Amino acid sequence: NTIQTIREGEPINSFLVWRHKTDENGDPLTDGVDHNGDGTINGVDMYVDQNNDGVINAADRVVGEDPQPDWVFGHTSRASYKNFDLSFTLQAELGKHVYNNVASNFGHYSRLSEFAPSNMHESVQETNFQTPQYFSSYYVEDASNIQLKNVTLGYTLPTEEISSIGRLRVYGTIQNAFILSEYSGASPLAVGIDNNLYPRSRTYTVGLNLQL
Repeated sequence: NTIQTIREGEPINSFLVWRHKTDENGDPLTDGVDHNGDGTINGVDMYVDQNNDGVINAADRVVGEDPQPDWVFGHTSRASYKNFDLSFTLQAELGKHVYNNVASNFGHYSRLSEFAPSNMHESVQETNFQTPQYFSSYYVEDASNIQLKNVTLGYTLPTEEISSIGRLRVYGTIQNAFILSEYSGASPLAVGIDNNLYPRSRTYTVGLNLQL
């Protein structure tokens, strides 16, 4: 399926979705239920009928959120106290949206009846979708985030009494230290469509700088 579009006057690669109706708790209406009480179970029970023709089709898909962030911030700092030094880099993306393709692919109960039953995405506990809803606006999520990309703490040992050593410093570094986001998927850093099953790895490094 194609979930993004390029249209004149709209942000590039904007999401093209059906607007999902929600209940009083803000949860998306599930499929297989006559929500509007017209005696017929169809797409109108779940999605907004944009042209009021009584059916949900391609004409009812609307341009949604922008996958590009409105703002990107970066900040790098370095501080020292006596023989200690500390440096870190922060980065933030605000106003970006991501289509959670992992949730749309695995978040429905029909996966249990497939030839080889497989695990479901945890979102199915909220949606109760019986079948895939690939074009639902539910899967387009706010992926604004702030991340501590790396942080380094070092200590320079006194070497005045060792004439052969000019400088000796030990340090430890954490890369991808943490990321804060309300996005439910594995990686709010994904661009456009998120197919990541696992978050980014956190790396720990210990090192030694020696100058003679």
